[in-house]
Amino acid sequence: MLVLTTRATRLRLLATVRTASVWAKIPAGPPDPILGITEAFKADTSPKKVNLGVGAYRDENGKPYVLPSVRKAEEILHEYKKDREYLPITGLSQFTSLAAKLAYGHDSSVIGEGRVRRFILS
Repeated sequence: MLVLTTRATRLRLLATVRTASVWAKIPAGPPDPILGITEAFKADTSPKKVNLGVGAYRDENGKPYVLPSVRKAEEILHEYKKDREYLPITGLSQFTSLAAKLAYGHDSSVIGEGRVRRFILS
């Protein structure tokens, strides 16, 4: 069993693994722009600032605020779905079928010729 006793040892091993990795020559992607919004929010000194970048809406006390439309949607879902069964691995067939038609076009030859996996359009 390999035991890494010091932080420096762990960091050296991590650097070695990273260099030897098949991903080593792949350049890192650009920074996530949504995180830049959060940083700009933190740097803003305005007392009226509102962070809409990440997380939830918050009230004047910093507590999460759930929009009335979200509450209504939760009520509808609660009434509609009495059980807590998971969908099959292929997802909700009506949704995947409509999504495929949206992506490829309703009259697409890909769909018409059955070139889209059968479980998607069933």
